This record gives sequence, structure tokens and C-alpha cells, in this order.
Amino acid sequence: MRIDQRDAFDMNGRVIDYAEAMARAGRNACPRLIHQWDMEALLGVEQLRKLLPDAWTGPEFPARALPHWYWVDLFRRAGFISDTLAEVREVMTIYRGAVPRWRKAMSWTVDLGRARWFAERSAFFFHKCARVYAAEIARGDVLAIFFNERPGEAEVVVDPGGLRNIRAVSPIVKPTEVRGANDAV
Repeated sequence: MRIDQRDAFDMNGRVIDYAEAMARAGRNACPRLIHQWDMEALLGVEQLRKLLPDAWTGPEFPARALPHWYWVDLFRRAGFISDTLAEVREVMTIYRGAVPRWRKAMSWTVDLGRARWFAERSAFFFHKCARVYAAEIARGDVLAIFFNERPGEAEVVVDPGGLRNIRAVSPIVKPTEVRGANDAV
């Protein structure tokens, strides 16, 4: 997708304000814009560090917009990003609420209650059984921590290749057990 918002581009079509271009394109278009600009070699480390938080936390399912290996590459080039002063331990226990197919993914949380909420949401949206999973991740495989971008989520973005000891830590949540959209989202 190419966008053409005059305030974000100069007369020759070059981006002059990346954040403005992303805001005008809408939250779900941000990953594609990052990819477009990256392929055109327009993004340096400073721009990646500034834009990745919105490109990752804005869309509903960012990992569906770009492959996980590409996201990992973008985050590794940017270096560790955090919107909190929380210290990353040498090894962290993290949680994820998901259907089994998506248990080894990039987006996790340090909040077990929030992971339960995501398990219920996943069961509702995907009409499949879901669970809460726990795993260990080494500090070097933690790509970002976003505690303030989406308040309440306590999100830990990881390189899925670094996940260790993935295990179910909750009973199965069946789609029929989730009462409705307002309860699951």
C-alpha cells in the first residue's frame, strides 16, 4: 500500500514526517509502511526506534501483516526498545493466551491475568480451544517491552526462536465457555 498525504511528504514524494504518515494511514497500515520505507532504505536506527512501538502496538495483529522473521530483524536492528524503566532479568517467565497454533509467537506478557484474558479472547474470536502458556526467555531474546503503549497488557516482544520450556499453565478455554464479545474483548 502506498499513501499520499501531502503533509507527510515533500514535493518529490519523499517522506518528511514518518509519524504523521503513519497516523494518517491508520493503525493497521503501519507495518506495511515500515516495510515500504525499509525496502526503500529510508529508515535508520533512530527512525526504527521511534516508529516500531506504534507499528507493533497499533495494529490488531501486527505479526499477520509482516512475517515474524522480518519483525525480529527490524527490532534487532533498532536495538532493545522499552517504554518503562523495568529491568529485564537474565531469564524471564512470560505468559501468552492463545490457541495452540499460535503459542510460539512474538507477543507475550508478564501478567498471568492478562494472558488469561487473551486466552478467552482467542477462544471467542477463533472459535477454537485456547490456553495460557508460560515460557522462559533470555534477556538477549527480549526485543521490546511495552507497558504503556497498550495500558494493562504488560507486553513483552520476543524472538520466538529464544522461547524455552513452553508449557500450558491453564485449563483449556472452550469457545462455548466464553459468554460473549463484551466479556472476551
